[in-house]
Amino acid sequence: MRTATEKFSEFATRLTYDRLPGEVRTQVKKLILDTIGCCIGGASTPWSRVSTQFVLDEGGSAEATVICEGQKVPADYAMMANGALAHSLDFDDVHHSSALHIAGVIAPAAIATAEKLGSTGKDIITAFAAGFDVQHRIGMALDPVAHYAQGFHPTCTTGPFGSAVTVGKLYGLDHGKMVNALGIAGSTSSGLEEVVEDGTWTERFHSGLAAYHGSLAAKLARLGYTGPRTIIEGKRGFLRGFTTNPRPHELDKELGDVFEVMNTQIKLYACCGTFQSPIDVLLTLMEKHRFNAEDVEEIKAGVGSDFSATHPYDPVDLYDAQMSLPISLAIAAFERKVSAGEFTMDNVSREEVKAFARKVTRYTDPEVRQEHIEDPRKLGVILNVKLKNGTTFNERQSFPPDGPGNWAPKKVEEKFLDLASPVIGDAKATQALDLLMSLEEAPQITDITKLFRPT
Repeated sequence: MRTATEKFSEFATRLTYDRLPGEVRTQVKKLILDTIGCCIGGASTPWSRVSTQFVLDEGGSAEATVICEGQKVPADYAMMANGALAHSLDFDDVHHSSALHIAGVIAPAAIATAEKLGSTGKDIITAFAAGFDVQHRIGMALDPVAHYAQGFHPTCTTGPFGSAVTVGKLYGLDHGKMVNALGIAGSTSSGLEEVVEDGTWTERFHSGLAAYHGSLAAKLARLGYTGPRTIIEGKRGFLRGFTTNPRPHELDKELGDVFEVMNTQIKLYACCGTFQSPIDVLLTLMEKHRFNAEDVEEIKAGVGSDFSATHPYDPVDLYDAQMSLPISLAIAAFERKVSAGEFTMDNVSREEVKAFARKVTRYTDPEVRQEHIEDPRKLGVILNVKLKNGTTFNERQSFPPDGPGNWAPKKVEEKFLDLASPVIGDAKATQALDLLMSLEEAPQITDITKLFRPT
């Protein structure tokens, strides 16, 4: 009987650009665009500066670009630094079924490797799609609720598998070596969520660490190193070690038939992915009915997720604030926008923001919850907003913005320009957007990566 790694390898090594539906190719390009925007926008955060400085200090062969820097480093170091940038704002994509930020791992791995090897845009798109599908299905097999409950961060634990497939695909690994790459990747899995208890930095680095580990696995396999083909479902394997509720039937479910890039969400608001619908509804109501933050008496948000912040009304740091629905709605109400420039500790600390946050009550609505259980892509909300003049609005939204059932491609492009233009300038940001959205035409990636430097 074929193992999961053998099925994944067969899928990845046989996948071609021509087999990808047009909508999948477009979605891959959007995810790469979005990830690069998050990298550029997050490059100046304190944690990003440290991780970037580390790889610059290490030096080595000039193989791949460190985003927002003027020098190249070894490709593995570049993807490690850029992966850290991708999650630095918690603004990268999220797949709500598997609870993974996959593009923040896969895109840095693909771009750095492609820059080193001279791969084409079509090669990048194909390798990205392959790695994305493998990582998602392993995340599903873990049962993300059970995995999180054990203290793990699933993006980091599953990321080496996705990166190994993506990097291995670009290197042209055959079936046997791809199986070995996955076998090796499983032994590099790591990533704990203790960070949520004290707001320290390590989660920001997880996507880069996962990308690095996956590349290590692929390159070792390329040279002949071996890894267990039963690494995922074996009696001493990944599922046995990382979850209390293994679901091996999810590993090859619709593999090759359903491309999971079509079921992920690109965040339009710089906070937890479960808050995207409540914010979207509030901003829509404010624009439609022309009221301000000062007009609000009370907000009740009925959601379907059990997620709750550690300090929902008095966050201790920016990460804590991004995990708070009351604070996120308060930022939205006062700023009418929740991008990286608005979600700052200066804004979080404003007394009027904290006062507004205390008007927000979050509860689990049974209907919204059931909808989410039946279709995890539906992270909706029933939002009740009461104004001081007695007016009440009650609005329901099932899908978050720019997710399945609610695509918003122009807003994704606006998000990229909003993040990139202040750093690399309007002209280069617009040029990068155009080139990334026509990535399939690129003979190599270097003409694009040279734009990822500050003006």
